[in-house]
Amino acid sequence: MIGFVCTFLTYFGLGLIMQHSGQNLPESFTEGCAQAIVALIAIALVGFLVRGGLYVDLEKRILDKWQSYVQ
Repeated sequence: MIGFVCTFLTYFGLGLIMQHSGQNLPESFTEGCAQAIVALIAIALVGFLVRGGLYVDLEKRILDKWQSYVQ
């Protein structure tokens, strides 16, 4: 739940930064929601891939320790 809130706060914070720098913001609520959904999907995909890579590394370390303990 905390990650969900942090994601939305980050998205809206980046929106404020974009607005301050002169970047055009979505003109309609629907367009804004669509961009928010695409951004959340991208964040979820990156998080999934990074977490998967870290899990594989952790799994390999545990397997190596277990094999050294068994031998």
